[in-house]
Amino acid sequence: MKVIKNKYIIFPSLEDTIGQSINNKKSAVRRTDFELTPAEQQKRIRFYYVINKFNAQLLETDDLDSVLNYLKNSLREILPLKDAFLFLFDDNNNLTPAGKQKIEAYTNFVNKAYKNGILDWLFETKKISALPDITKAKNKQTPLNLIVLPIFKNDKPQGIYCIVTPIGSLSTHSFEAETIQIFLSLVQNRIDIERQKTSLSSAYEDLQLLQSKLTNDYKYSAIGELTAGIVEDVMDPVQVVLSCANFIEKEYQNVDRKLTGTISSQIKKIENVLKRLSKFAGAQPAGDTLMPCVLNEPVKDYYDVVLSSLRYKNYECILDLDENLPPILTSKTYIYQLLTNMFGLVLNTNVDGGGILIQSKFVNNQIILRFVVTDRLNIYSDDNSGKRTNLNIKMISNIVKKHQGEIKIINNESGGTSIILNFPIKRKLKK
Repeated sequence: MKVIKNKYIIFPSLEDTIGQSINNKKSAVRRTDFELTPAEQQKRIRFYYVINKFNAQLLETDDLDSVLNYLKNSLREILPLKDAFLFLFDDNNNLTPAGKQKIEAYTNFVNKAYKNGILDWLFETKKISALPDITKAKNKQTPLNLIVLPIFKNDKPQGIYCIVTPIGSLSTHSFEAETIQIFLSLVQNRIDIERQKTSLSSAYEDLQLLQSKLTNDYKYSAIGELTAGIVEDVMDPVQVVLSCANFIEKEYQNVDRKLTGTISSQIKKIENVLKRLSKFAGAQPAGDTLMPCVLNEPVKDYYDVVLSSLRYKNYECILDLDENLPPILTSKTYIYQLLTNMFGLVLNTNVDGGGILIQSKFVNNQIILRFVVTDRLNIYSDDNSGKRTNLNIKMISNIVKKHQGEIKIINNESGGTSIILNFPIKRKLKK
């Protein structure tokens, strides 16, 4: 049996092969890019128009709130949208609204979802998620959803962008989703700039606090160095005057004893003032050594020292201190620094005369120190950047924060200011 083999194989020419390849590519292009429905073509035309307008708006403003408003209005022209919010992670890993957005209900909702792990897979997969808008569940309205898009910076989660919309779901590769991502990428630099400004502002405030603390610490140090010599220089002649008054009273029978008694009583007042000053400026533990301390003790010491200044300003100061206070872990230096700034709010004003009430109480495992002034204090003042701030308040807040406490200020328009400080007895362990 013979097997006949065909030794001749006919191959297509190079020209035919190239022509066929080009035809295949053209047919593929026609299927993907050009065979669009009129509705899809209209979407793309609208997209180019909106993004061009949005880009022009970005060039006109540096304000983050304006940028977010332009972003929301631009997206509203692309897809059905009722509202939109941007949340960024803060230093405590909480999602906080960017800019001046006041959306407490949504802030609580997204933080609860994040802490419960609902949004964890969102950052792991980098996909879009849809959540029911439970903040509107009580209202009889059209059901809305929350479309959540993760935002990254250097492959690290930076925040989320939430869109309130009647859309039930949104594919990651859909035209709408890609459009939102493109718009968010345009505002990414503005977000970074805003965060850098916030960081620089915080660093500047910390610098001011440090400078103020150094100034006050220098005053304390100067008082400590000068007090010993001043007390000695003043006490010696005072003792001489007192001895002479006693000698005259004993040796001379016809002397006016009322006059010598007045001299003696005034000399004793001078002695008491010098003793209070010497005690207040006495040696303190080195550094910021923390020790159990009953808050009433430094308050009374400071009150004795500042009493003369208060009387000069025609201020009446009343102490209402709970004698059953438990000790807190602190340093008297911190409390003196705190009281210096609190009384500084009063003594550095042009107001002449008034009343001050200092209260201390133990309530719900917290020491409450209340500072009440009959006058309305100037709690806020404008700095060079136009931001409302006050170094005394910042120093007080900083010290209270060291004790893991809280500060509350009530400044009534009709008059009167209350500063309430809460010091917890139990503190969290520092990591």
